[in-house]
Amino acid sequence: MSKKLKRSAVALVLAATMVFSSQGVLTAFAVGENETSTAVDVSALEPILDKEETVVVEEPGNTDETEPPEVTEPCGITEGCTLSKDHEGECQVTPVDPPVEDENGEDETQPCTKTEGCTLENGHEGECVTEPVTPPEEENGEDETQPCEKTEGCTLPNGHEGECVVEENTEDTEDTQEPSEEDVAAAKNVSDLIGALPEASTLDPETTDVEVLTAQVKAAREAYDKLTDAQKSLVEKAVLDKLVALEGALEGLEQVNTIPETDKNTVALIGEQPYDSMTEALKAVESGQTVVLQKDISESLVLYSAGNKENVTIDLNEYTWNGGLSITHTLAADGALRVPGSTTVKNGTFSGATTLSISASGGSLKIENVAFENNSGRSILSITGGKAELSNCTFSGNTATSDAIVRISMPADTPSSITGCDFINNTAVNGTLHVTGTNSGSTTTTISGCTFAGNTGKNGGAVYVGAVVNIQNCTFQENTAGYFGGAIMVSGSAADTNYEANITNCTITNNKATKSLTEPTGSGGGIFVQANGHVTIDDLTVIHSNTAEYAGDDICVRGDSASVTISPVGENWVLADCEHEITGWYQDSKDNRWSEDNITEEVTFEGDTLTLTASALKAAHNEVDTPIGPDPDPGEEQTWDHSKSKTATNLDENYESKVTLSLPSAEEQLESDVVFVLDKSSCATEVTDSALEMLADLNASIKNSGAIVNVGVVQFAGRATTACPLTPLTEEAIAEDGEIYMAFSEQRIKDGTNIQAGLLEAQKILAADTDVSNNRKYVVLVTDGLSYLFLEGDEVKSVYNAIDADGQRVWCSLSAWSVANGFGDGSYEIPGGDWDTYFATIKNNVAKDGDQYVHNFDEYGSMCDNGIPPTYVPMGSDSKDHALSLDRAIYEANKVYESMEASGYHCYAVYKAEPGSKPVGDAFVQELNNGQILDFDDIQDDIFYLLDAGSSVVDVIGYGKDDSESKNDYNFDFVNDIKTLSLTVGGKPLSVRELAPDGNGTSAYGFYDPNNASGDNDFVLRYYKNGQDGNSDECFVWEINVPVSNFAPVQLTYTVKLTNPQTVEGVYGKYDEDGSEGYTSLYTNKEATLYPVDSNGDSGVPENFPKPTVSYTVGGNDNPGTDPTPDPDPDPDRPSRPNRDDDDDWEPLPDAPVKDKPTTEVDVPEETETPTTEQPDKYNPETGDTTTVFAAMALAAVSLGGVVLLGRRKK
Repeated sequence: MSKKLKRSAVALVLAATMVFSSQGVLTAFAVGENETSTAVDVSALEPILDKEETVVVEEPGNTDETEPPEVTEPCGITEGCTLSKDHEGECQVTPVDPPVEDENGEDETQPCTKTEGCTLENGHEGECVTEPVTPPEEENGEDETQPCEKTEGCTLPNGHEGECVVEENTEDTEDTQEPSEEDVAAAKNVSDLIGALPEASTLDPETTDVEVLTAQVKAAREAYDKLTDAQKSLVEKAVLDKLVALEGALEGLEQVNTIPETDKNTVALIGEQPYDSMTEALKAVESGQTVVLQKDISESLVLYSAGNKENVTIDLNEYTWNGGLSITHTLAADGALRVPGSTTVKNGTFSGATTLSISASGGSLKIENVAFENNSGRSILSITGGKAELSNCTFSGNTATSDAIVRISMPADTPSSITGCDFINNTAVNGTLHVTGTNSGSTTTTISGCTFAGNTGKNGGAVYVGAVVNIQNCTFQENTAGYFGGAIMVSGSAADTNYEANITNCTITNNKATKSLTEPTGSGGGIFVQANGHVTIDDLTVIHSNTAEYAGDDICVRGDSASVTISPVGENWVLADCEHEITGWYQDSKDNRWSEDNITEEVTFEGDTLTLTASALKAAHNEVDTPIGPDPDPGEEQTWDHSKSKTATNLDENYESKVTLSLPSAEEQLESDVVFVLDKSSCATEVTDSALEMLADLNASIKNSGAIVNVGVVQFAGRATTACPLTPLTEEAIAEDGEIYMAFSEQRIKDGTNIQAGLLEAQKILAADTDVSNNRKYVVLVTDGLSYLFLEGDEVKSVYNAIDADGQRVWCSLSAWSVANGFGDGSYEIPGGDWDTYFATIKNNVAKDGDQYVHNFDEYGSMCDNGIPPTYVPMGSDSKDHALSLDRAIYEANKVYESMEASGYHCYAVYKAEPGSKPVGDAFVQELNNGQILDFDDIQDDIFYLLDAGSSVVDVIGYGKDDSESKNDYNFDFVNDIKTLSLTVGGKPLSVRELAPDGNGTSAYGFYDPNNASGDNDFVLRYYKNGQDGNSDECFVWEINVPVSNFAPVQLTYTVKLTNPQTVEGVYGKYDEDGSEGYTSLYTNKEATLYPVDSNGDSGVPENFPKPTVSYTVGGNDNPGTDPTPDPDPDPDRPSRPNRDDDDDWEPLPDAPVKDKPTTEVDVPEETETPTTEQPDKYNPETGDTTTVFAAMALAAVSLGGVVLLGRRKK
């Protein structure tokens, strides 16, 4: 029966109850009260109310059937009365009627119905009260009675005078007697019981559990009936009114629930008139009427207009129509269904190959609050030649085989609108929404406030425009076009010149146009325009980070007849793939694609807008990928993806500094933490053995290296526990009965699956170890990827959903998730088939639902054995509508996983389940691994190795301006001498040899292990005096040809020399050995950048080394521009330094022969320096050394004395 009929029936019963209550009927519930006048027939309530009947004793002498005997009430005065013969008890005044004589002429009394020992007087009905003694006879032999002064039907006894009153309580004879505490308590208990019941006016036939409430009301009635009269008198009338009203309302609800079978088959209503099919209802509908669906149906109908019917509404009433509906304005033969030209369809769902259409002219279709789900057809919704108004509709999972999901073809002067609609994960040919029509400017379709996400089409992934369209306040994300226009395609024709899209305040990001076999498809990842199409994009619209395989990542305009009008890029636009700030529009044509390696020409604006034809554009920037580097603020902790350091000695007397590059950092302790997080529901012996085998290999690798690896183990089910705290990795710890071994082997927790709890426990363990840097902390999650619990604080929570229509079974288990998604118990497919779309939907649904369906798992359990929670996701909802238990659980787990990665921890997930058995779990594990599939061998390599072969370092030698007031230029040169080079691995030196330079190279050196039979160079240093391109900064490239271990640091040491030290007295620069102070003068190197490759062969983001600085002091000379010392050249064969005032005739000497010239191989022992007889450079005094100054002065004095002596001798 319809909801409306049910409500009507309840209303009638409640109304009747209120009428009866207002007439005093409720006094029938006060036992012992016998009123003679009542305005309502009490029998009208007998089918509804559980009424206690009054005992009636008929008088034999009463033979008058036309007039009922008068009902008398007992007298409440006890003075002067006696008990009847043979009776005992309290005497009460009894009314007297003319007595009926028996055969002996004596008065006959009625039998007593109570135990107090009294009977009713002749001709009276009601409760029995005590009868007075037989009155004396008068002379005439008749009894003499006294008249009663009240009309209730009672009289005073013979010989008594006074007022006669009706007694209400036969147990108490005193009107002023106080009720006992026992009576008050009993009445209060019943009043509270009734008060706890709902008001009759609040009962809803759709939500009220009639059976339960009936039992509660019946219990309240029985409790009331068990009260004594004194106790009942203490129950307020309003409380009784509530009980009676509830009894009446429940009677009505029971009648509503007993619906004739024919009413249950009602499909639709027009007003109160039921119809057994939609076909019948739509035949009967008249102008202005609404057809209201009453149940889910499967009908396919074709409706034709006829007559003057207008404004017909089809209200789906939140039900689902599985079938087709076509609405047309072509006149049909008699007997065809006829519906007016203006039709509204609202409030429900169409699914199952449904097509709605309007044909010809003059008609209109409004669709409001309707969902179109999983339909398939040529077009799902087609409006041709009429006006369309769509609002607040959802189109999801539909497939259009020949056109669009929604196709609107408009005649002139018939504008349509699409407002607040969502188009999600649909597949079509010409866009999810295809708008076509004339080129008249008065015919404009408005698309406003809509979302297009995850749709796929050939021409236009989301919208295909062949008309005049205003698109405003819409979002286009992750749509894909197989040909043109990842988000929007605008195409006119050779004859029409006014097909255009005006785009206002929209977001168009992360869409793509893919390339097919036929070029030039794959153009316009955001927008594609051609053939007299025109697009105007306002300055509030955000469009970037789209991709196209052929040309125009964001915008592509093909041909001179099409155009696009753009504004400058907005503030805070960031390119998604590199996170650089976008600075402008750049050319992105087929033969000149923009990339960070190919910065193309930027488009320039002369005004606020720019109109272009035949263009391909990308919103981008003009910077190459900037390596990540140290924080410029001194004293702040620096975070790296890869541990590294760079140190420099301060300048020596030759203005030289030894620079050392270390991988990992030279200062870093060789200690690492590894925590395994084990899902005990999926971790079998195979997993345990694999993990222990990995630890055994890792232990063997670090043996004798001085390195330490600490291992912890967490087990999780519904909660998590630390099975093994951080424990040093040793052979004993992983041997049988060892602490680590036992943590893997013994199950220490059970019941439930809560990945998030396990990760939180691991995070707590690692955070507590402050002695190990974050980049040496590792988390290994072993799981099947399925979870349905999560923590909020210390409480275990889950999302509950109904698995049957009446909500009798409400679960939060994995089975509940499977059933809700239509997979069947134990099947865990990916909802919708695409992980990326599904995972994005989860995030949206969590934000939408909040915690409204989340409850305490410890209270309700997985199957609600202890009761149903107050809120739950209704049956029929799945993961696309709400975040169910598994959805929310993996969402929360992913948040913790990402937070640990953000802290610098290395996180890995290993999938352990039968291949193909749990696709959604497998996909989640790959999501955690950024799409990779990992095993324990991969993780072992990552823990052991810092870098893999193929990594490199580019080091640019330092130059710039010093920190003096004069800001003097400074320049360092690389000392290109094999004797100054050394490289150690784990403290052990490698041999070095010269190699032939390449291309623009100046020289090259190979470092190798002489004990390696292959003789390969493990590392190569290539020096470029004029840069790698032959025309840039001096630098060298350090090639890494073998993996670099986290536990055996590699250190390259080389020398740089300051070529232009200052001569003016003073201190230049500040010494900072490792670059930690953030000084900005006298850098030994302009920059040194690591280009890492990981153990999977993947290149990482470039990372800058720190930049140490040096200093030197010049003293003892105030004459700028001259050396601070003379030139005591100890080598007479060495040519004097050029550019000196006293060396005008300087010429270089020919090369002297070199004895015992070394071969190209030179072994450089560890930590040893080659002894040298070379004297300090005479032009480069040792910092702060004044000895040579005094020596020069002394030498000058001696020379002067010699001259004087010679002069004297000559004389």
